[in-house]
Amino acid sequence: MAANGGHLLARERCVACFACVEGCYSGALETVGKAMNVSEVLDEVIKDKAFYEESGGGMTLSGGEPLAQLQFARGLLQGARSLGLHTCVETCGFADEQDMADIVPVVDLFLFDFKETDSERHRAATGQSNERIVRNLRLLDELGAIIVLRCPIVPGINLRDDHLAGIASVAQSLRNEPAVEVLGYHPLGESKRGRFGTTGVAYPPLSREETERVAARIREMGAEKVLVT
Repeated sequence: MAANGGHLLARERCVACFACVEGCYSGALETVGKAMNVSEVLDEVIKDKAFYEESGGGMTLSGGEPLAQLQFARGLLQGARSLGLHTCVETCGFADEQDMADIVPVVDLFLFDFKETDSERHRAATGQSNERIVRNLRLLDELGAIIVLRCPIVPGINLRDDHLAGIASVAQSLRNEPAVEVLGYHPLGESKRGRFGTTGVAYPPLSREETERVAARIREMGAEKVLVT
């Protein structure tokens, strides 16, 4: 109870028992997501098989980082394959190299997030260097994986010519040169901050026109297959 008689949510004491959700008569608190096993998830996925067959889509594991739950991810991918579904994994690439190699046989497409080409800038922004990420990217390429290099561009963070040149250079250096997908930053996820009780720096969005210019610049630097999302 807060001093003003209202309710205070002490997030640092949360043990995820969800008693607060059950006791919230106004519905201001909610549980997002639920625990499910592999079979339960696949039962939901297969319900839309007709749509996948029409569109050429399938099952995509996203996150968070799906490879942080490797056994569960592998079970889902193997199950989807047995059902005849296309499989895709969206990953930040920060995973054990053996885990990455083990999952290749059951993945049709990797959407590989590539946030920053400068290792120290990557460490400053994420807490880790990009060295393991680059190693895993090259490992996937060596193993013949189909990759789309997804590059979020955020003004004030990585909208720099040397970073764009780095993207082009890495793409060109891979044996199976991947498509580069340029993702212009937008603030649509900002509303989640309040729900999680966090704050952060607000960055300006990148318009479609600006994103197209970034893609054109990467093409000028030598990357051939550059897409805009």
